[in-house]
Amino acid sequence: MQGPYPRAPGAGVVPAERRQRHLGAGTVEGVRVVFAHPNRRAVTLAATVGALAGQIQNVVLVLYLG
Repeated sequence: MQGPYPRAPGAGVVPAERRQRHLGAGTVEGVRVVFAHPNRRAVTLAATVGALAGQIQNVVLVLYLG
């Protein structure tokens, strides 16, 4: 039984040149894409700083309550 939506021909097929990519190569490509665009760079850096600050706050809270 098929789903409610028809599949496009070739949907879900990964090209041969993209199958054997390593995690590091994909990560480097993603970092290049993010840092090539000023808005993406700013949002990514702000989210990273916010996440880091939140984790630091959690550690301090655990140490303070412990």
